[in-house]
Formats: sequence, structure tokens, C-alpha cells
Amino acid sequence: INPGMIPPDGEKEVKLEDGTTQKKPHHSKYGFVEPAPSYMTWPGAPKQVYSKVMKANGEVFSEHTANVKAAKDSGLDIVVDMTNMSAGARKGALRAIEGREDEYKKIAVDFKYPSPEIVAAALLKHENLRIFTHNLNIAMLACSNPSFEVHIAGGRVRNNDCDVLGKGMETLLSSYIFDIGIYGVAGVDEDGTLLDFTDEEVQARQLIHKNSRQTFLVLDHTKFTRAAHVRGGQIGEASKVFCDQKPPTKIMEILNKSGSELILCGRNGSQ
Repeated sequence: INPGMIPPDGEKEVKLEDGTTQKKPHHSKYGFVEPAPSYMTWPGAPKQVYSKVMKANGEVFSEHTANVKAAKDSGLDIVVDMTNMSAGARKGALRAIEGREDEYKKIAVDFKYPSPEIVAAALLKHENLRIFTHNLNIAMLACSNPSFEVHIAGGRVRNNDCDVLGKGMETLLSSYIFDIGIYGVAGVDEDGTLLDFTDEEVQARQLIHKNSRQTFLVLDHTKFTRAAHVRGGQIGEASKVFCDQKPPTKIMEILNKSGSELILCGRNGSQ
């Protein structure tokens, strides 16, 4: 929460270091308006912040740091998912994909990493596509293009991911041959094995790969160091691999041997 989102609701006097007072913009709940700290330099970062919000953030960070230092080793392998592809990497990958395969009409989308909404938004520039997906967000966005024909799997929806796994997903993705299958992945092992967090996610990706004439794997460089535990497929099996940076040497050797086309997607688009 910052002044750009919620404007101040008045002014209030504050005492300065020299003993004088000055009226400053103030919000009754969030405190005084202050310049943003020097470390807030990321794209879209606010130029101003609220004093109480920054204080609360600092308290949460301090408590978190103290808890981490005091934690004891449990001896368990714990995975915390906090490394999704950055917005810049997503956009770069999509710029490289869009418009490359205009002659194809059927596209299957299983895109959890990065977010499916951004992939679907890029596809909206095309006309007369047939979209097959088990993700509700993709289906809703695809429906905003009146020329699209949208097919979606039926069954129980996972609340957080808004996707359908299980029998409904399997039936949909096994019933067609797709011109292009687009998918992401949670991680890539050093031997090129594709990794995910659940058996169902691996199954969805493998069904799309099996039933697609061409497959596009889209990922960013963090996936080459990311821990996930369910194995399924190889990076060299994709027709094209879109990534924001050159993969590690071992992965490059696998891609070169397999014949997969690597497409680097920097901030300025495809390189």
C-alpha cells in the first residue's frame, strides 16, 4: 500500500530535527507520506511510501530473520516455491513465440510456469485459433477473442491454480492431435530431466507432448537450479526451447545433440 494506490486523507504537523514543525501529507491509517527508500529501484516501484507501512514491513522482516536464525534442522527436504519467472522474462519469451507459427490453428496450452494468463494474452493477437486447455484462466481469456474456439477439460478444479487435473484433463488432452503444444516446467535437472511438484502436472505435460506435432517449452534460467521431485520428460524432447538466458553447459550439450532449437529471449525480444 502506497500513496499512489491510496491517496492521503489530509495533512498533519510533524516535528523536524531542528525543532520546527511542518505540515506533511498524512493518512489516518497508514501514516505520513515519505520518499521511498533507495533500495526500491525495481520497475514500477513507488516514489513515495507511507511511514506506518514501512515500519510494519520492517517488523515482519525482522521477525522472519529471527525465526530463520533460531530454526533447527529438521532433516527433511523442504521445497518453497518462490522462484517463478520474472515479468520481464515472461514478456521476452512471448515476444519470441508470437507470430512464429501463423499457419497453425490448434494450440494446446498447459502453462503453469510462467503464468497462463500472460501466454493466453499473447495468443489473443491471432485469429481463428482452437484453444484446448485445462486451465480456467486461459479459457476465460481465450473467450475474449470472438474468433477463437475454446475447449476446456471437465472435472474438479484446483482452487489456487484454477486448473483441472485427473480424468477430465486426461480425456481432453488425449482426444486430439495439436499443431503446437506449449508448456512450462517447475525445474530442470542437470541431466535435462524435466521436474514438477505433482504427478498430475507431469502427466498433463507429457500428454500434450505426446499429442502435439510441435512442442514449445518456455522457461527462465532459474529453473536450472530449482528443486522439484517428480520426474517426467527431457528438455531435448521439445521442438523449441525458449529461455531468457543461455542454459548451463551440460544442458546446451543435450540440446545440441537432440536437435531442439534454443531461442534466447532477452529484454529486447528474441536474439
